[in-house]
Amino acid sequence: MFQFIPLLGAQCSSRASSSLLLLDNGIKILVDCGWSEPFNPDDLSEIEKHAPTLSLILLTHPTLSHIGAYAHCCAHISGFARIPVYCTYPVANLGRSLLQDVYLSTPLITTTYPPATDTSPAVLLTPPSTDDIDRYFDSFSALKYSQPFTFPSPPLAGLTITAYRAGHTLGGTIWRIQYSHSSENILYAVSWNHLRDAHLSSASFLPGPTGVSEEFLNPTAFICSPHNSLPGTLSTPRKRRDDLLLSAVRKAAFSGGTVLIPTDSSARILELAYLLEHDYRNKSSGWLSSNATICLAVRTAGRTFRYVRALLEWMDESMIKEFESVGQTGRRKQKHGGQGDDGDKLYGPFDFRHLKLIEHKRHLMRLLSGKGGKVVITSDKSLEWGFSTEVIKEIADDERNLIVLTEKGGGGGTAGAYLYNKWKDIVTTTVKIEDGVNPTGTVVKLDNVLLDMNIGLKVPLNQEELNVHNEHIKEQQLAAGVKEAEAQLLETAAEAEADDDVSSSSDEEDEDPTLQGKSLTSTALQAGRKIAGGSTLEEGINVLLKNKGIHDYDVRNAKGRNRMFPFVMQRRKYDDYGEVVKAEDFVRAEEAEIITATVAGGKGEKIEFLGGRGGGVVINGAAAGEDAGEAGIGRKRKWDKVGAGPQGRRNSHVSKKPRHNRRHGRDKSPSAGISDEDEGAVGAGSESEDSDDYEPEEVGSSAVCKLVINTTTVMMNNSVVFVDYEALHDGRSLKMLLPQLKPKKVVLVAGTEEETSALGKEVSDMMVKGKKRADGEEKEVEVFMPRVGEMVNVGVDMDAWSVKLSDTLAKMLKWQNVRGLGVVHVVGRVTEIDETLDLVKEEVKEEDVKMEGIAEENSALEKKKRLVLDVLPSTVSATVRSAKPIHVGDVRLADLRRVLLDAGHTAELTGEGRLLCDGVVSVVKEGVGRVSIEDVGGGGGLLSGSMSRKGRGRFWEVRRWVYEGLARVAGA
Repeated sequence: MFQFIPLLGAQCSSRASSSLLLLDNGIKILVDCGWSEPFNPDDLSEIEKHAPTLSLILLTHPTLSHIGAYAHCCAHISGFARIPVYCTYPVANLGRSLLQDVYLSTPLITTTYPPATDTSPAVLLTPPSTDDIDRYFDSFSALKYSQPFTFPSPPLAGLTITAYRAGHTLGGTIWRIQYSHSSENILYAVSWNHLRDAHLSSASFLPGPTGVSEEFLNPTAFICSPHNSLPGTLSTPRKRRDDLLLSAVRKAAFSGGTVLIPTDSSARILELAYLLEHDYRNKSSGWLSSNATICLAVRTAGRTFRYVRALLEWMDESMIKEFESVGQTGRRKQKHGGQGDDGDKLYGPFDFRHLKLIEHKRHLMRLLSGKGGKVVITSDKSLEWGFSTEVIKEIADDERNLIVLTEKGGGGGTAGAYLYNKWKDIVTTTVKIEDGVNPTGTVVKLDNVLLDMNIGLKVPLNQEELNVHNEHIKEQQLAAGVKEAEAQLLETAAEAEADDDVSSSSDEEDEDPTLQGKSLTSTALQAGRKIAGGSTLEEGINVLLKNKGIHDYDVRNAKGRNRMFPFVMQRRKYDDYGEVVKAEDFVRAEEAEIITATVAGGKGEKIEFLGGRGGGVVINGAAAGEDAGEAGIGRKRKWDKVGAGPQGRRNSHVSKKPRHNRRHGRDKSPSAGISDEDEGAVGAGSESEDSDDYEPEEVGSSAVCKLVINTTTVMMNNSVVFVDYEALHDGRSLKMLLPQLKPKKVVLVAGTEEETSALGKEVSDMMVKGKKRADGEEKEVEVFMPRVGEMVNVGVDMDAWSVKLSDTLAKMLKWQNVRGLGVVHVVGRVTEIDETLDLVKEEVKEEDVKMEGIAEENSALEKKKRLVLDVLPSTVSATVRSAKPIHVGDVRLADLRRVLLDAGHTAELTGEGRLLCDGVVSVVKEGVGRVSIEDVGGGGGLLSGSMSRKGRGRFWEVRRWVYEGLARVAGA
């Protein structure tokens, strides 16, 4: 039995995906743990409810909609981090980089405490740090594509999971889940791409002209999403899509404008970065003479592309060939980089020469203030967080600037979704487009359009709010104190009983036997603690430690540890180098004055955290400015900068450490359009790659902060264009795939209500059409469209039938011994007969007549239907009655190669399930039990070579060895 519950994203505008699969024996599988803006913690209530009983977690894509809530659940749901997680290696690393970027960019994902009263502030929870996220993702179990993983031990024994290529993202997965105990074969394919990208191959459904792969056929349940299934929604071919994007970007950048491309920070951003980098390398594109700059602004850009450069084996074959074309000498960059194709040939597919990686806001602002055209790829498509919120404020008032929307803006209600809907309305109402033509790529001009962006800010609590917060915390602790004290009391009782067992042998002669083992029971009645609500909780000997003003305790008739005064030694904490040193304890007086004045008087909108990962203070960034930032506690000074003191004095300390951009010489693009100093601040791709000092601008603070939503309204007069780079399947491709897969049941999740209902009706009609039963009744094929939290029973009822061989057929069988088993090839027909139960007992022969009457009277109840396999009637032709010999078994190409080598032939495995024999005969394994033998030598395999006694050539010799590896079963 198989049950399915969608936990997120079913029949709603949100693209967040999370599903629960319930199998027999209590197995619960959580597939994906997504989230979407505005990061509402109430959306995760279903996940939290099922978290204690989850068996394992499967992750499909490194995107926010599939993995966004994982770090939050690990930090705030007890035991969630201990649940085993399975995914591919790219999903683990790119998902790690994505979540670190989100937590560094916005406090919205941190979520807040539930307020006790209306006056309570929305206090932020403690977010997981960068190290915490690394620790969560380090525990993942990585799988390769097409690698079945079977769990060996209960309760997951019999469960097999296999990952296949989805094509939507790097490492994206289609999961095949098999459970042998209930014969379930589940195919989970929520987000996949039927088209090939520049760096990714298409999904594994259609490997070639032979059709759907054999492992995907006839699943008991096919779980998919109705993306792009509304009428008129079709995917744009890759070449046309790239041409539309590049033409729009070039036109805006070459005219001196700024192009903003908001997208995610770990998945689809790879396709855009690769496309623009290689277009810049092309001489005919005109980038070198345009004085334009392209950059990628993400807080974790360097880490992301360090991962990507090590994942070429997960990409399309063209990426591997491009990487291999760069020789060992070419991998060493030139001291004085050349221009054009000659210099670009020294770089691999993701070794950026012209694309700049930016990780800090001040570097991005410096780039935007420079001259010349600029193209900025940044996060996020929702325009609610990331560097995209800063860029859009700078470019909104210039009509030369352009915003390129590559996705539909995420969930409803975000600024990105509003901007996409605005573009769609303008295109359909003002721009004349012929019927049947896709409007993708049409550039529209915005005219005083107001765009509201809800930006989350982290603000320290004032004294009044801090007092209210502390009262709220006290009430929560007091309410939870009863359970905690009861647990401690039980622990104390257990330890006391253990002490009693040790001392009972020596004290049993002096003590009364009736008092043994009752040390707490007799004394706890004399001491207690008043709890809010009037209840009294017995604490035993712990009353001396917890309650103030109590210095005496009755230890008469007590045993073990309860007879001694309790003592707890307070241990000091030390690190690897001695006692922990706090930076704030050693602040200079002038630094403390500046920081105090800034915190007291500043009323800026943004909050910046000064310092490294673990220390620092929170100040109002708008009032403090960059000068205060340089004077923060624990702030790392830049090696190439001279810091100014708090009173205007310049620091005389100048580091001798060389700058990173001089490590390989001045290998910069001549068309960057910025000075050498700015170039070092912005940094090229190689600089971010070589830099190991990761210094985010904004990190979490140890101070108690609240969440403030700052709604910023921007007047937009720039241009907007939409080019679909989401790389998801459409309804047409799904409707073509389903008849080939032939699933027994279909589940539609992760789509809007309109998409789900439209596709569900078409799939129901398509699956039922043409399928008739023997009696003419239509065969029922179920298509499920559940909502969030709705459980559906998707299991398939399996009927087992017992077939009896007729006596005539049993006498004709010719059994053959194949590897210790009896095998026979039978051709017959199944008939149904009625059998009457024998109610006559052999030992009561004298009552034959009486028992016969009883049998006739109850014959209607005692008749059973039985299936019998009988011989074919004589009216059937002889060709049908005769059974042709068949070959049983499977051929392993490695074993066949060894046999051919022993026989004197040459055999070489050329990959993709192909064995080349003697250079002229090819043996191809197309699937389990399917082998084809071809002559690739132009007839030489059939006729040439050493001839045996029967005149066989090489082809016939190889075929003979293949057949000898199988068992031949003759017909009956």
